[in-house]
Amino acid sequence: MATQGHGAERDHLEEVLAHDEVRGIYQKSAGPQALFGIVRDVARSEGGALIARPPLEMPAAPHIHTYFAHGRGRTAARMAGAIASGRAVSHATLAETANVRYDTAAKIGREYLGDLIWRRGEHVEPTVPASVVYRWCGEHARHILSWCRRHGHADVATRVVGRR
Repeated sequence: MATQGHGAERDHLEEVLAHDEVRGIYQKSAGPQALFGIVRDVARSEGGALIARPPLEMPAAPHIHTYFAHGRGRTAARMAGAIASGRAVSHATLAETANVRYDTAAKIGREYLGDLIWRRGEHVEPTVPASVVYRWCGEHARHILSWCRRHGHADVATRVVGRR
């Protein structure tokens, strides 16, 4: 996996590292010599794969893709996609866009995305205000929208484009 090392890549990197076929990470800023070394190591190894993954500092908290993959996380993913796409700006539009009940949309900061944000250490209290949830979805929009499209939630992951 080649990466620039920007914060925006972190969510994608967390997800890709969950796959066994990813055997290492190459920081593009390390220059071509590091890449040549990796290519030599792969060529020398049995089966053409790196022997071990290099260490990577990743938070112990849940990764977005893991959280979204099951149970309540699926609903959280739909709501995050609706917000990240710009189609949900209130509990009412969130409920409509994500196809959830209004009372579910109203729990976004207490039980759905707020829980993920708090467990990742991105907010100081377990109950996260809706304004923080909406901002967080904007900050992670690239990954959230990509995840939704790849996991059967494309209906909420279409960005709103300027209206005339």
